[in-house]
Amino acid sequence: MQHGLIHSTYSFGEPLIGADLSQLLALLLAGQAGVSDWSHTYVDGEDRAISRSYRCDIAVQGPSEVVLEIGTVQTTLMSEAFQNLDQSFENLYWVNRARGEVIQSRQRVGESVGSIVTRVTSP
Repeated sequence: MQHGLIHSTYSFGEPLIGADLSQLLALLLAGQAGVSDWSHTYVDGEDRAISRSYRCDIAVQGPSEVVLEIGTVQTTLMSEAFQNLDQSFENLYWVNRARGEVIQSRQRVGESVGSIVTRVTSP
């Protein structure tokens, strides 16, 4: 994890061994809409690294509350629409800008797994 974003996964279908999150993270933490280009690198069944590139449209959906064990936390809900030549999907991020991280998300991590939902347990 990097500021609440999934950077890599192991033991879930095709391993995600890395993702360039710099442009996305800058937009999310600033609470700004925009476009980011980034890539995921996976390991295939023959132990080869395969990279997939995406163009992503980041949009601010507005204020949203997230209920944690300690109470309700104010966040900004942001969406990320991915598109490349043969795929399209959407990620959602609940960003606590005061904390400088994503406290809840629904992020796609690969073809075989699909999306993973994450949430911090306390601020």
